[in-house]
Amino acid sequence: MEKEEILAKAQKENKGKDLAELEVTNKATNLAFMVGGLFIVALLVADWIITGVFKYFVLGGLMVMIAVAFIYKYIRLRKRHELVVSILYIVGAMGFLALWITQLCGLM
Repeated sequence: MEKEEILAKAQKENKGKDLAELEVTNKATNLAFMVGGLFIVALLVADWIITGVFKYFVLGGLMVMIAVAFIYKYIRLRKRHELVVSILYIVGAMGFLALWITQLCGLM
């Protein structure tokens, strides 16, 4: 295969997108996800300290977001690790959902 053929094939696979831009966008998304999650957790802890009520649904929501990211990675990459981690996050999210429901019912 000649250089021109390899280049044409790579351009076709990437559909004309700039690889450097894709990498920067991916890193920016990951950073935003992490910083946003940490910010939400910090606000959750501050709210818990001030009000004395722990908002379980917030952590459940964060776990759902992370689970979706791992499910997507599993679908695209077919790596078993991604599936296992996504299942663990789904179980955690369901646990927080159960805690939230018991809190709403006044059982906690």
